[in-house]
Amino acid sequence: MTTTLSDQLQDVREEYLDITEKGQIDNSVSDITYISREPESARFNAGDNIRIVFNPTSTWLLPSKAYLYVEGALLQTDGTPYTKDRQGEYPNVALVNNAVMHMFSIATYSINDFQIESFGSPGYATLIRGLVSKTKSFRGLDQCWSIDTYNGSYNRRHAYYPIQRLTDTEMHTAGANPTADEYRSIIKLIIPAFNHANGTYVDQLTDADLPCAGANPTVDEINTSFRNLILWINNSVDAPAIEGLTEILTAISNALRYHVSDVIRLINNTIVTKRHFIERYNTGLQKERIF
Repeated sequence: MTTTLSDQLQDVREEYLDITEKGQIDNSVSDITYISREPESARFNAGDNIRIVFNPTSTWLLPSKAYLYVEGALLQTDGTPYTKDRQGEYPNVALVNNAVMHMFSIATYSINDFQIESFGSPGYATLIRGLVSKTKSFRGLDQCWSIDTYNGSYNRRHAYYPIQRLTDTEMHTAGANPTADEYRSIIKLIIPAFNHANGTYVDQLTDADLPCAGANPTVDEINTSFRNLILWINNSVDAPAIEGLTEILTAISNALRYHVSDVIRLINNTIVTKRHFIERYNTGLQKERIF
């Protein structure tokens, strides 16, 4: 039997050469470059329309990846900035969750003046979308997004107790015209009395919190000291906020000791009596807390 060379050869196939998949053409975006545009209107506090316009370009725009970058200053009603307290916090200032979008009444997206999408109350609209799309643990403070996880109640395990009225012996120097040292010593008795009654650690007021430019305090200086006292206790305890004091002292005379007792009564009536039925605002979802 005669064999030829072709009969001796074997067909060898490599699997990596066996290509069965169809060829694919990749048209996906390989690079994204952000471009910025300033609003046409700068009157942000006048209720004007804020328009951001992109003129025709040779590039493809991807609106779904766009975002708003907002800068601003938080000012008081008189135009002055807020100042931080001793704990590094801004008193009486709270921003609602998703705060930036609550600053707008309507949002509209148009191409060549043809309206593509528009919705009112964008703060609520984007808040609802975020609640159903983001995880509960998501925190994006650069977006002003932080869900309040507090249940709104006070720490009922800490029961506050009333401060005892200061005796006349303790306030024996509260005469018709007390000196700076005398009036400061009397007001400085209140915080230790509060700490002793409640097991708290509220720091003592400093002389700077109890102003007195001259040898004897004025009515305005004493009223300022009372307000600083209330503010300092409010910033230090987990209890209903004591209402801000008005000008309770109209003349010094012999009334300083009586007004010290009035302040103690105000503290007791608020922190002790009201704490059992007043709930704290859920600040993460209270639009009314925007300042």
